[in-house]
Amino acid sequence: EGIERRHDLETLIELGVEFGQGFLLGRPALEPAPPRRLPRRVVATLSGTGGPDHDERLAALTASTRPR
Repeated sequence: EGIERRHDLETLIELGVEFGQGFLLGRPALEPAPPRRLPRRVVATLSGTGGPDHDERLAALTASTRPR
């Protein structure tokens, strides 16, 4: 999973590992708060005033916000 104990970190350094992640090196970051207002392009897309390619843009927008 990650580097959680000092012994693990020391071993990895001895092996020449240059990069690492884990609770020992830094606590998990909270997700940033959502914006108070949606960007204009999102509002236009969701309200149906986005023009002739509205459906394509809406599909792209929702695809980019789906969890993977």
